[in-house]
Amino acid sequence: MEAELLKYNTFEKEKMKEHYDELAEKYDEALDTVGHADPIQVTDAIKTKLGLPTDISIIDFGCGTGLAGEKLAEQGYKTITGLDASPGMLEKAKAKGCYTDLREVYCCRDEIPEDLKGKFDVVVSAALMAENHVDGNILDEKL
Repeated sequence: MEAELLKYNTFEKEKMKEHYDELAEKYDEALDTVGHADPIQVTDAIKTKLGLPTDISIIDFGCGTGLAGEKLAEQGYKTITGLDASPGMLEKAKAKGCYTDLREVYCCRDEIPEDLKGKFDVVVSAALMAENHVDGNILDEKL
């Protein structure tokens, strides 16, 4: 399974949507195999380190299958919007039932939809930049 996941670190960025649609079915299992602490660290930062109340609005850039949203929801956070370029990943995130809104948005190329601008208290991202998909300036750019 690890080899399956590693091949996605060398894909062509222009074909990101297709690659992640293909991977969506196995993504959670693959990350369980290799370990993926980001969703837990994101939740810990919001809940414990920052002590933010559960009634805040959160936007999750590159939400994938909803692993971060799932952890946030387990801690009582209810208003979570997820953005991802892959319809297949969004389908998996929707099935988890932890997002109030999910949108197909390629965070690097697409503009954030107008109705979402200025709406959130917190921006999170688990593994979006770590996997070399986007430039490290993406969050500053979108903020």
